[in-house]
Amino acid sequence: MAARRKSNIPWFCLLFILMCYVSFSACQQPQVYEANHTIENKSWYYDDVLVFETEIQDTAPPYNLYVHIRHSSKYAYANLWLKIKTVFPDGTERTDPLNIPMANDEGRWYGSGVGSVLSNQVQIQKNAILQQIGKYRFEIWQDMRVDPIPEIMDVGFMIEKAEGQ
Repeated sequence: MAARRKSNIPWFCLLFILMCYVSFSACQQPQVYEANHTIENKSWYYDDVLVFETEIQDTAPPYNLYVHIRHSSKYAYANLWLKIKTVFPDGTERTDPLNIPMANDEGRWYGSGVGSVLSNQVQIQKNAILQQIGKYRFEIWQDMRVDPIPEIMDVGFMIEKAEGQ
């Protein structure tokens, strides 16, 4: 009488499921919020205030905040001056100037791109403590000496949990 061979299929399936779970967990980003606004006709006027709103429910971890600028290679400046207003859940406000470097001293663009379209993502705050639970509102507008500022295509804002959180 021949011995009956045990099947390895259940162990293989368990191992496969475990590997998929670990891979999926490792690929998840700590991103909490991300949104982008398209700039009409690539001309950003002073009074075009871009509004980003999100709910923050977890005040324990620190967060990293980013601004993302998509522009054409015809953009004529090495930086982009912005103003950013934060409206906290309790209604208090804070407005800060923000200088986004767009190119180095040799004129090479920061960020990356294909053809004449470039994307530049800049961390504007590291390990920010968002102490209030509720809706945060971020308003961003251009603060250059030119109105409108040409060749800006999109502006985005992203919040992520700081690494290790």
